[in-house]
Amino acid sequence: MSGRRDGAALYLRLSREDGDKEVSESISNQRNLLTAYAQEQGLGVWDIYTDDGYSGLNFDRPAFARMIADIEAGRVDTVITKDLSRLGRDYILTGHYIERFFPSHNVRYIAVGDNVDSEQGLHDLIPIRSVFNDYYARDISRKVKTALLSQKKHGAFIGSVPPYGYRKDPENKHRLLTDEETAPHVRRIFRAFLSGTGILSIANQLTQEGIPTPSGSKQLAATQRRFPGLWNDRTIRRILENPVYIGHMAQNKTEKKSYKLKQRTTLPPEQWIIVENTHEPIIRPEDFRAAGEMLAVRRYDNRRRNPDRAEHLLTGLVFCGDCGSPMATVREAATRYYLVCRTWRRHAALCASHCVREDAVIGAVGALLRSLAERWIDAEALTGGCACLLAPSAEAGFGPPNLPDPPDPLGPLGPLEKRLSETRRIRLELYKDKARGVVSEEEYRAFSGALAQEEAAIAAQLDAARRQSRPREDREALRDAVTALLSFEPLDRKALLFLVGRIEVGKDKEIAVTFHFSDPQSAID
Repeated sequence: MSGRRDGAALYLRLSREDGDKEVSESISNQRNLLTAYAQEQGLGVWDIYTDDGYSGLNFDRPAFARMIADIEAGRVDTVITKDLSRLGRDYILTGHYIERFFPSHNVRYIAVGDNVDSEQGLHDLIPIRSVFNDYYARDISRKVKTALLSQKKHGAFIGSVPPYGYRKDPENKHRLLTDEETAPHVRRIFRAFLSGTGILSIANQLTQEGIPTPSGSKQLAATQRRFPGLWNDRTIRRILENPVYIGHMAQNKTEKKSYKLKQRTTLPPEQWIIVENTHEPIIRPEDFRAAGEMLAVRRYDNRRRNPDRAEHLLTGLVFCGDCGSPMATVREAATRYYLVCRTWRRHAALCASHCVREDAVIGAVGALLRSLAERWIDAEALTGGCACLLAPSAEAGFGPPNLPDPPDPLGPLGPLEKRLSETRRIRLELYKDKARGVVSEEEYRAFSGALAQEEAAIAAQLDAARRQSRPREDREALRDAVTALLSFEPLDRKALLFLVGRIEVGKDKEIAVTFHFSDPQSAID
C-alpha cells in the first residue's frame, strides 16, 4: 500500500429499504451535508462515492467497491458518511470495516450524524447502533414482504419486468396490458407446439428469424451465459407453462431464504399465488390446457423410454471438444445410446453434432485406464505389499471386503498380538505415572524408549508371521482381486468420478481424457 494520501472519501447511499426519500435522507442532501462538513473541518476531498438504490444489507455495491480500491491504493485517508447506516446495515460486516479494515489501512472514519470519529476513539455504543440498524432493515424487509404478499393475493403485478407478451399499464404499474409487438410471438409458439413442432425446433426457428428473446425485447441482461440472445428450450417451456397467458396472474414463483441474501430459490407450482382473470388473455384456455397435457405426455414418455437415464456412466463428464458444451445422451435403440453436442441440439448452426456411441467412449476410457495400470502398477508387487491386509492388526480391527476371513486371534499369532497389546498398555500407564509425578522425566524416557523398541520388534514379527501363515489359496485370491480391480472391467460410476475429471469429444470422434491425477510419464519427461 502506498504511503501517499490524497484526501477524504465522501460516501453516500440510499435504497428502498430506507423508505421514502425524505429530505434528510436524500442523496443530494447527503452530498451537501458531507461537503460542508469537510470544508468546515479543513479536509480535502479526494472523491464522492454514490450508491443510489443499493441495499445496506450487503457490501456488493459499485461505488463502495471503487472506494475500497482507492483506499487500498493509498488515495484515501478518511471516510465520511452521514451516519453509520449509510455505511451499511449488516452489523457484522459494518463492524468489520470500522474496527478492522479502516484501522489496518490507517483510514479515519467519521459518521457525522452519529458523532463517530475514529480519531477520537470508537465508543462502546457503535456496535449497539449497528445492531439497531440491522434490526431496522430486518423490520423494513418484513413489512415490505407482507405488503407485497398482500398485493400478490389481490392480483396486482408487483414485478419490475412484465412477462413476455405484456407491458405495464402506464396509468397503473400493477396492471398488465397486451404488448402488440411480442404477443404475436407467444401465440405463434403455442400454435407451433400444438401442431406437433418440437420445443427445440421452435427455439431454433425463432433464433434463425432474429426474433428478440424475452430478455432482448426488454433490453435486459441476457439470462444465458454461454449463448446470450438465442432462444432455447427452457424459455419456450416456461412460456408454454405460464398461466399468465390465459389472463391469470401467477406470482410468488421464487423466494429468498434471508433478507440479507440475493439468491432466490424456485418454489413448486402448488406454492405459487395465482389470481384468475386479472388481465386480458393472449391464449385461449383450451389451448393452454392442451399444451399442458402435451407437455405432461412428453415428460411421461421420456421417463418411460429412459428409465435408467440417471444411471449413465458418463453423465456430467463428457463435453464437446469445440464449444465446450456438455454432451447429451440420446437413445437410438433398446440398448444403444449416442452422445451429441448439447449446443448443436438446441442451435444446429452454432456447432457440429460430434455424435459418438456412448459405449465407444466408455471402452476408450476403460482401455486408457487399463493401459496406465499395466504400465505403472505391478499387480504381483501390490499383492505382496497388501498381504498384511488379509489379517487385520489389533489397531485396524477390519479387513477389505470380499476377501477370506482373518485367522482366529487365539491361533498361532495370539501370543504375539497379546504381548503387543500389553506393551502398549504399559507405555500408557507409564505416561500417566510421569504426569502424576510418580516417575521422573529421565526414568520415563528410558523405560518408554525400551518399550518402543520392543513394540517395533513384535510388530515386525507379526507382519512376517501373517505373510507366512496365510494359505497359498488366500494369497492367490488377493492377487485375483487386485488384478480384477486394475482391469477396470466393468468400469463403474464411482471409479470414473474418482479418476476422471473431463472427457472431450472432437469433430472426428477423437477422445481426450483429463484425469484427476498426472500420468507418471509426464513427470518423467
